[in-house]
Amino acid sequence: MTDRINQSKLDTKLIHDETAQTNTRLKFTDYATERFQGSFIGKDGKIRSRVRAPYDVSKNSSLKGLKLCQFQKTKKKET
Repeated sequence: MTDRINQSKLDTKLIHDETAQTNTRLKFTDYATERFQGSFIGKDGKIRSRVRAPYDVSKNSSLKGLKLCQFQKTKKKET
């Protein structure tokens, strides 16, 4: 925990923890939406047809609950 606090906030390395993949919250930017690549393998090992990732927005905004959905076959993304 202290290692993460001491690291720079501008660090560009990706975290490859299993927990980081399941609790991903996207920033509400075009760049984050384009770079997102979901993992279609569920916790139980089954392959999912679509992945939904929530955006990191304020709880008081009208965007509360907005999610990005990516489909496995086409890799197409929609909100």
